[in-house]
Amino acid sequence: MTIASDKKIDAIFLAEQGLYVFPLRPGSKGPFSKTEIGGGWKECSTNDPAKIIEWINHYRECNFGVDCEKSGLFVIDVDNKNGKNGSQELERLELNHGRLPATFITETPSGGFHYYFRGSGKSTQDRLGPGIDTKSRGGYVVAPGSSIDG
Repeated sequence: MTIASDKKIDAIFLAEQGLYVFPLRPGSKGPFSKTEIGGGWKECSTNDPAKIIEWINHYRECNFGVDCEKSGLFVIDVDNKNGKNGSQELERLELNHGRLPATFITETPSGGFHYYFRGSGKSTQDRLGPGIDTKSRGGYVVAPGSSIDG
């Protein structure tokens, strides 16, 4: 078994936790085309380590995404870029509505954060506040260990 780099072990670890992952273009948040991976990301996402290792070996520098719907996740995506300060917005929301429960949190390649919760909900953009998106039904997040160009 060959693994391109240690950072890809993150995708295998997530799959071992029951999460469904799929490859993203190198240095990008965007998925490969249907013809490149044999279907759309929703159909191809898997928690099968053998398939993930196959992708790692074929797409040596790929990133990975986490399929929130198939994984049973509701992720709060806090962005601190493009003039938005999602962390400040989240702090304001917590002051008004109470703190978020303890959960798995990852830092994103752009300096934001993903708060992972079990559950389902609507995927939204900036609805809770500027720089705060939710990812769940029909959505995905970039997996830890991925790197984004620029």
